[in-house]
Parts: sequence; structure tokens; C-alpha cells
Amino acid sequence: MNEGAKTVDVALSKEPDELGVATARRNFADIVNKVIYRREPTVITKNGRQVAAVVPYEALALLAALEAEADIEKASAAFEQYKAQGGISLGDLKRKLGID
Repeated sequence: MNEGAKTVDVALSKEPDELGVATARRNFADIVNKVIYRREPTVITKNGRQVAAVVPYEALALLAALEAEADIEKASAAFEQYKAQGGISLGDLKRKLGID
């Protein structure tokens, strides 16, 4: 990220707890409270595979912002490549192909 980078307060000093789906279902309120008050994420497993995580909402929002920023950077790079290679506009392409 650029200047003004955001951070999220999540306790990652130790590995997050892992719980199977059935156990997580039975203890959902406790899991949510642990995330809210202790900022500790929990990983949910199914058949021994990590499939989900309960994390603070701010962590999810930060991930979405980072992905959006990466998408913008990729789009900008693609546009610069398009311009450098002498690309043409959609309107020009339609005219060239005779499909105005």
C-alpha cells in the first residue's frame, strides 16, 4: 500500500485456534466474542482442511481495499501497455470493422 497505509489490530502473536465446523457451530458466540474482545482470529476446518476464518471486520475490509488497489494497479499497467503498443479505441475498432 502507499502512504497512509492502514493497519488492523489483530492478535497474531500465536497461531490462531483451529476448530472443526461442528465444534465452531456449538461455540460460535464464544468465537465471535474472542474476535471482538481479544482480537484473536479462529480458523474453521472441514475434513482437516482450513476452509474459513472468523476475523475482525476491519481485517476483511483491509483485505478488500488491498485487492481493489491491486486491481487498479493492474488495470493502470494494462492501459499503459495498451497505449505503448499503439492500441485503438473501441469506436475506432468498430469503424475499422464496419460495425458502427
